[in-house]
Amino acid sequence: MDPLFIFLAIIIVIFIIDNLRAREMATSIARDYCSQHGLQFLDGTASLGTIRPEFARGKLRLRRCYSFEYTDLGDQRQRGQIILSRNQMVTIRMEKNRQG
Repeated sequence: MDPLFIFLAIIIVIFIIDNLRAREMATSIARDYCSQHGLQFLDGTASLGTIRPEFARGKLRLRRCYSFEYTDLGDQRQRGQIILSRNQMVTIRMEKNRQG
């Protein structure tokens, strides 16, 4: 086999595994955040919205933005976002139109 093909295949596999870990982390963060704030985490997962490269301290990192849905009253879906960089949470944003 061509060494370039093998190298690219390895890079792709590493990228896929890294994305799966990041998604699990975002889902866990969203679930925990909702639980701590008396909200119901909906659909059981966070979904990847965007992924883009960023440079920090001379190193290339991936910045991922995940979205999830939650409810505070049980009848109205609201959206939240989690931004991860290097598989660490940068920020979490929740919609402002919560009723209560």
